[in-house]
Amino acid sequence: HSPGRPDLIVLDTTFPDSVAHARDAAGRGRPLFIVSSKSGSTAETTDLYKYFRQWSRTRYGDSSGDHFIAITDEHSTLHTLASNDGFREIFLNPADIGGRFSALSLFGLVPASLVGVDLADLLERAQGMFDNQEAANTALDLGLLLGRSALAGRDKLTLTFSPQLEPLGPWIEQLVGESTGKDGKGIVPVIREKALPTEHYPDDRIFVDLALSGDSRGWLDRANRLNQLKQNGHPVGSLRVDDVQDVGAEFLRWQVATAITASVLGLNPFDEPDVNATKQATSQILRQAPQTDTKAAARHIVDPSFFRAFLEGVHTHDYFTLLAYLPAHQGWEEKLQPLRDRLLQHLNVATCVALGPRYLHSSGQLHKGGKKNGHFVVLTATPNNDIAVPGERYTFGHLIDAQARGDLEILRQRGQKVCHIDLGSLDEAESMIGQLSEAIG
Repeated sequence: HSPGRPDLIVLDTTFPDSVAHARDAAGRGRPLFIVSSKSGSTAETTDLYKYFRQWSRTRYGDSSGDHFIAITDEHSTLHTLASNDGFREIFLNPADIGGRFSALSLFGLVPASLVGVDLADLLERAQGMFDNQEAANTALDLGLLLGRSALAGRDKLTLTFSPQLEPLGPWIEQLVGESTGKDGKGIVPVIREKALPTEHYPDDRIFVDLALSGDSRGWLDRANRLNQLKQNGHPVGSLRVDDVQDVGAEFLRWQVATAITASVLGLNPFDEPDVNATKQATSQILRQAPQTDTKAAARHIVDPSFFRAFLEGVHTHDYFTLLAYLPAHQGWEEKLQPLRDRLLQHLNVATCVALGPRYLHSSGQLHKGGKKNGHFVVLTATPNNDIAVPGERYTFGHLIDAQARGDLEILRQRGQKVCHIDLGSLDEAESMIGQLSEAIG
């Protein structure tokens, strides 16, 4: 963020420890809460709002509404709520823009403006993607490359970045995964995966590198590697970004490319037919037993022999994903990386790590609606401190556990291979993950 501008904290989890961490950070300053949701009916957004509105009332009393703004569609549940609860501001987004295509809409631009991004420059660069024929052609070429590669069986999109562009990875993951993962088809975006020797990759990969001009960190190694991959017969794409403000153009390039990719695959890029399934399963679990110990449900505690047996079912051209319902603020994606590296070396298939419940609104559509070649390990842990959801009979601990169990249930129903491993208490989780790594051999 720019000097003098507020810090931006993204709370996209219901894990109680992360909720408490965000609360404590908010308590150290004068917070402005941005409640973002197209519909306003998403459980995570709704319950987090209930909690932070109650927290704000205890601190700011009748003026607590001044600390909230909403970004939503007109006439949505959130629009009504924000009007009734006296929000400081309500930003109404065009309703025909889908969530994953909304980076350059109010959903992306309002927070960007608050932290000091030059919006005029950002949008001018984005417009340049269409005004410049050569730049527009790169979007067309990228879409055709991805679509044709996927039709030929190369449906694992492996992305590498200059360090400053790495935050684009999760956004591209959602855009491509949710837009193409349906009707038994789909492209699996692979980000932050350790590089294998180029000759070790099977023939289901496509590689795309995004390089920032002037950022030489790792560029030569990536360029040499791309050349080797191309010589080994893999499709390779290289994209160049002049400076970080060109991220606006990059949003448009990938959105156009993804729409073209979906068209090549005969898919509608703008729907997400399987996303609601887990929401409904979660709601059902909470209705059935909102006040019971949801950790009592049957599951596998860390069992090396069981884990090894599960790995034996993985075959060439499959992919393997760790779905971790762990705190978003403690670096768990990095802590899971050694386990992911071992899995990659042992299985030689594309690997992914996704934090829950975040992934439910991202690659979750692909997991349920895409090819039945995924293998998923749902990892859960008991929170250190649970937090009640105001006005509900359940806690955030109940909610995130129900989300994990709900997605597990839907993945099984959709024919994917999935298992649930409970890591015990959060304090023990890292040690338990180490035991899983050792079990691989």
